[in-house]
Amino acid sequence: METIFYMTLLCSVLSLFSACNMRHRQGNTDVVYHAETVTDTQGRVIPIPGKIESTVVCYSGVYAILQVLGVEDTVIGAVDTFFKTYKNVQGIENFGQWNSPNIEKIIIARPDQVIAYSTIPGETLKQLEAAKINLVLIDLYKPRNIEDEILTLGKLYRREEKAREYVDFLNRYKNLVKERTGDIPRNERPRVYLENYSDYSTSSSAAESMNDLLESAACINIAADLPAPYPRISDEWILEQRPDIIIKNCSSTAGILGPDIYDDTFAAKEYKRLASRLGWANLPALKNHKFIILSSIITTSPEGPAIGALIIAKTAYPDRFRDIDPLEIYADIRRRFLRDESPAGILVYPWEEN
Repeated sequence: METIFYMTLLCSVLSLFSACNMRHRQGNTDVVYHAETVTDTQGRVIPIPGKIESTVVCYSGVYAILQVLGVEDTVIGAVDTFFKTYKNVQGIENFGQWNSPNIEKIIIARPDQVIAYSTIPGETLKQLEAAKINLVLIDLYKPRNIEDEILTLGKLYRREEKAREYVDFLNRYKNLVKERTGDIPRNERPRVYLENYSDYSTSSSAAESMNDLLESAACINIAADLPAPYPRISDEWILEQRPDIIIKNCSSTAGILGPDIYDDTFAAKEYKRLASRLGWANLPALKNHKFIILSSIITTSPEGPAIGALIIAKTAYPDRFRDIDPLEIYADIRRRFLRDESPAGILVYPWEEN
């Protein structure tokens, strides 16, 4: 009877172990997945691999968070925008476009982890899932989701303390903006025209990302109530709206602003081109020197809700943020979390007027 008891106990332990772990065949190796899971931005429940040694990232922004977590050395592949943003990174293969990654190449590489936008095309999603590729859909550009997404990545890579430290740092400055602008009535807040990468393309409240960024800086998006998420407008519409502030969102891959650009020649040229539009010289934004160009490395990034909001808030309310240097705070992020002492390049133009 004693032998039977111990044999039964042993079987129970083995069954419990099996229930707590899942094995997934990848190439010639077995990858162990723990029963612990995370939920990605699309609401998909993802098992956490026991160890992540290889990652493919389908957009450049996630790489910064993997740097924060100290696991950037797991990245073996990325898409073209990554290489335009991180020009000096070596040993990483190109896996196609951000909106159409090279699925065949990913399947052959069989990485432990693929991270993509939640808007990944449905067919691409089906292909990766059918190939049993561990796929996590994370955006990192919508202010309302960014904190949860960073913490999700921290849990996924078992670097939760690092993720929490970074989130707390960003929240310190997000809360600072709220504290210094919370008493400003909505009808006294500046009205902002924000232009996306393409000329005359703006963002309504349905687009969430840029609208939320303006709201977090205590500003009013003049396009918030337009019906489409990314409506196209005209000079006549802008002149009718008479915005107090104009912000041009410039892609970090356009060669105008960005982490590796230290010559403002192209930024000045772009500024002049936009400022010379029909009637713009008479707009309050230009008369009061409230027209700036911002790099997307700030606006549509995990740092956007903190650093982007600080830059916009300081442009809107210079007296309330006279003691705050958003670009120095961003440099502190690079030093502290990315272990990067080099200058961050030109991220906003012009800035000396603010």
